[in-house]
Amino acid sequence: MLSQRLTGVFKAKLRDMPELSIDPVKVVQRLTPDRLRSYMDVTGGNLPQALDLYKWNIALSGGLFEAIAVVEVVVRNEIDNNLQTWAQSLGADWMDIASLDEKGRADIAKPRSRNTKNPAHGKVLVELNFGFWRFLIANRYLHTIWIPTMNSAFPNLGGHPGERRGKVERSIERLWFLRNRIGHHEPIHTRKIDRDVASMTFLLDWICLDTSL
Repeated sequence: MLSQRLTGVFKAKLRDMPELSIDPVKVVQRLTPDRLRSYMDVTGGNLPQALDLYKWNIALSGGLFEAIAVVEVVVRNEIDNNLQTWAQSLGADWMDIASLDEKGRADIAKPRSRNTKNPAHGKVLVELNFGFWRFLIANRYLHTIWIPTMNSAFPNLGGHPGERRGKVERSIERLWFLRNRIGHHEPIHTRKIDRDVASMTFLLDWICLDTSL
């Protein structure tokens, strides 16, 4: 199970961290009291325990980020494959004909402008961030993108189109927020990690049970 693998990953990371003789006051100065505040709050102001919790948060973040990397690629490719199948039936690339808002078009234009010598679909695809896919699943696109082009997406998820879209959006949004927290080295030790893991598992299961972790 994904949750068991994650547990093993961040426990191993924590175990492999060398034990060093340090001056905790200097550590606080370098990390800043503001950054350590949530850890101090949880440990009742016990600095050694707060620093241990900080290390544990790093290990947990690393394990979760590895899992998110898999989910992000699988979800991105699932959406892209469905959109491209629809567009190719019209002799086009979905990035050229999908009914995107101004922000969506700008998000695609940026990587294209950086790859003028090779603006291939795949090259542009890999440069679109997770936030792009999050907004592409938003309710604003229910009738312009989701219903017309995504009927075969997330095939293991039942329900009517609006219900399916909402479930996918909520799971992607949860992972997008978690990914940003980890990317900015923010505390995640107070999050309901089981729900984060469930969102990852749901998304992978809805797409393909063989790729589920």
